[in-house]
Amino acid sequence: MKKILAIALALLMLTVMSVEVAAAFNRSYTAPMATVKVDGEIDPIWEKAEWTNVDKPHDGTADTNSTMKIKLLWDPDFLYFLAEVYDEDLNADNDIVEVYIDQNQDKAGDYGADDYQTRFKIGGGGVVKDSGKNCQNDAKHVAKSLGGNKYLVEGALKWLGGAPKEGSKHGLEFMYNEGSKTADFVQAYRWNVDTANGDPAPYASTAAFGTLTLAGPPVVETTAAATTAAAAEAPAKAPAQAAQTFDFVTLAAAAALISASGVIISKKRK
Repeated sequence: MKKILAIALALLMLTVMSVEVAAAFNRSYTAPMATVKVDGEIDPIWEKAEWTNVDKPHDGTADTNSTMKIKLLWDPDFLYFLAEVYDEDLNADNDIVEVYIDQNQDKAGDYGADDYQTRFKIGGGGVVKDSGKNCQNDAKHVAKSLGGNKYLVEGALKWLGGAPKEGSKHGLEFMYNEGSKTADFVQAYRWNVDTANGDPAPYASTAAFGTLTLAGPPVVETTAAATTAAAAEAPAKAPAQAAQTFDFVTLAAAAALISASGVIISKKRK
């Protein structure tokens, strides 16, 4: 009987552990190094960055009427973001894109001097002033409609703990705050923080942030590079062309000799 109870308890513990593991998102993102102009006109270099989805309702519901996807680039001065949002009830004042960074990656819980939360309105209001810990009120930001129920937000945030290095890791979180014409909050969609399963909210703690890795510059093929590559291949074709020219000249010379020999032989016979 004791063995049966022990086995049952062990199975129960394994089940609980499995649930806890399943509840953790453990998301990470790798951002290429590049500098872009924040103007709402998408620079081609953005194609080198991958989209990641911000689609986890804060309360665990299955409501996905509004979703956001986002991508990042970085340089020693700024962390750049490009967000695309779909919302069935767009509202310029109450729909908010939020970016959170724990620059030292300590995920200590309380916000330190290197941690920040900055919120961006989709309308012309720009940054929601003083709306988060170490909020960057002067952050660059452009929002534009993509038509229908979609809009785009491009922005840049200054690094607070000094210029980061290639290969460094940092705490990262995103949130899309969905509002309406009559309410400043309807739903919150998050990236890694799982408040439905016990994670602290990102504006209160950095403990459950995901991870950002800063990669090197992406490989970009330019027109100059393509021209150089074509020029590098040219010498390899030259010998074949020279050989063809040589063969033609040789054949012509041989034909001339044969013709001349025929004339000589003919004269001798006479």
